[in-house]
Amino acid sequence: MKTVTKIVFLDLEGVIFNVRSDFLPANQWYHNGDRIVSECDPVSVAMIRRLVEKSEASVVAASETVVERNLGHRWIELMLRRAGWSIRPHWHDDWRLADPLPQNRQWAITEWLDRHPEVTRWAAPSTDPAPSPGWIKINPEIGLSVPDYRRALMLLDGTDANFSGPASGWPQWTEAGGRNVVRRWLNRA
Repeated sequence: MKTVTKIVFLDLEGVIFNVRSDFLPANQWYHNGDRIVSECDPVSVAMIRRLVEKSEASVVAASETVVERNLGHRWIELMLRRAGWSIRPHWHDDWRLADPLPQNRQWAITEWLDRHPEVTRWAAPSTDPAPSPGWIKINPEIGLSVPDYRRALMLLDGTDANFSGPASGWPQWTEAGGRNVVRRWLNRA
């Protein structure tokens, strides 16, 4: 079994369910004023999928929806599969935070990381604060952006050779020496 050293804390609200996703046709269907169908932003889902695969990270649910609606990882799997990603092989065995409500997220991520000393790199793209240096502040109107993707790759010490320029993980100005400086900083953070 592979030793897990990298984690993506997956928040749904604002990251993959964002204002941009409200423009999807399925999200326009209402019954008596209530939304009856909810679709993920396929661009944000594709970027999270690529981030997890390129960095070889595992995923931990950090979403208040899982707690408030008492939903499990099967519901998240269904939502993401409809957007084109099978997350199932990427779940960490300890797949969710103890208390992912926004006001407790910083504590919950710190508590989860304390229980998992094997994790050396992590990223938490979210609209709500999370511990630094892993928190990537997401704009809830657009979800995950290319600069957010690049920052997450850097935090996870990953690269994406299929992209050039700003999505490759490491900025173009970094050469081997510059990358080593950033890696040393990440190791101390």
